[in-house]
Amino acid sequence: MTQLIDTFDEWSKRFDMLKAILAMETISMREIRDMNALSLDQYAWSIYLTNPKGADYPKQQCEEIFRLAEAVIQFADDARTMVLVGEV
Repeated sequence: MTQLIDTFDEWSKRFDMLKAILAMETISMREIRDMNALSLDQYAWSIYLTNPKGADYPKQQCEEIFRLAEAVIQFADDARTMVLVGEV
C-alpha cells in the first residue's frame, strides 16, 4: 500500500502543477471535461488512500465527489449538444 500511496502522491503533485498551468490558458471544452474527470479521480483516490478500510466517509467528502461528478457530466452534455448543433 505504501508504494501505491507514494505513486499517487507523485502523480497528484504533477497533476496539481498541470492544473495551475492550464488555469492561466484557454483550453477546449474537451480538455476542461478531461481535467474535471481527472480531478474527480484524484479526489476519490485521495479519500480512499486515507481510509482504505472503507469505513463511512464524511458527508462533506461524499458531496464533493458528487459535485465533481456533476461537473464531468455537465461538460459531457454540453459537448454533446455542441456537436449536435454543429452538425445541423
